[in-house]
Amino acid sequence: MGCGASVNPPRRCTPEELQELCQNGCKEMEILTVSAAMEKPEEIVVPPPDCVNDQRENAQKLRDAAKAAVDKIESLTENDMAQNMVGDTEGKGMIGSVMGFMAKAADGVAELTGKGAGMVVSTSLNGFAAALDKAVEAIEKPFTEVGRDIVERKKTDLIGIYAAYINQYNHSDPVSLVRGADPYGAAEYQAVPPDSISKALTDVALQPLAEQMLPIVQSEIDEHAVTKAWDVLIETTNKAHDKISQYAQLEGYGIKKIQLDINTYIVEQSIRALGDQMGKVESEVRQNSAGKSRQPQTFAAVFSGTELMDTHYNNRGK
Repeated sequence: MGCGASVNPPRRCTPEELQELCQNGCKEMEILTVSAAMEKPEEIVVPPPDCVNDQRENAQKLRDAAKAAVDKIESLTENDMAQNMVGDTEGKGMIGSVMGFMAKAADGVAELTGKGAGMVVSTSLNGFAAALDKAVEAIEKPFTEVGRDIVERKKTDLIGIYAAYINQYNHSDPVSLVRGADPYGAAEYQAVPPDSISKALTDVALQPLAEQMLPIVQSEIDEHAVTKAWDVLIETTNKAHDKISQYAQLEGYGIKKIQLDINTYIVEQSIRALGDQMGKVESEVRQNSAGKSRQPQTFAAVFSGTELMDTHYNNRGK
């Protein structure tokens, strides 16, 4: 009789082995997808914040208030009286034009009381409404471009920030993100949301990534057209708020001042847009994972419906 060493048949991965394979698979997928997303900066679109869209409604409120002012306002506040008598010596651009409208209206009435006062306020509010419309129109295009521009110009730095975070972060349940539910076969794999890893990373990493990215991209934001347009929108909205707030008779037409950290908003929305693009890449890779990773054999097995065995674990990294 011959003798020979016994060979243990392959076995399913233990939960711990499966966890490790899927954790590493998440990291590989994240590096792959963020690198691909950074290569298409034109897809990184930052939507204008809600407070920008709200200004269209505020412009209409100002026009409604302007109509009401003719009948409701019988005397100017001391602040408006002084402004109309001496003019706005510091006003520039759209805001300066609004103050000019008020001065012209004041010149056209004999007394700044009664109907005349209402006409002055009405003219002022209509001027602010027109300025607000222009400010909104001027800011929409730069907003759609700022994410693209900061990614395009700071791509290398941003990839480094993402890579450092990915390498140190472990998902709490990587098996579910990669393979779904037990028994982790083909059906369960196909049932996993195709962007699950990208979405999970974006959700958990949003704040820490933003904190690290902001100092890197701040100079780009400062020099971008969106910042100048934002400053004009803020100034226009806040001065319109101050104007209408002087008159209790117009309380029902009030508008709110804008309170938003535009720098943080831009960075966070850029991260969300990158996450969306990462998810699209992930979805494609999940359908054909062969040859996509630095660990081609392991990656292709992990991102498939193949039953993961101890042989996969023992050859991990290949």
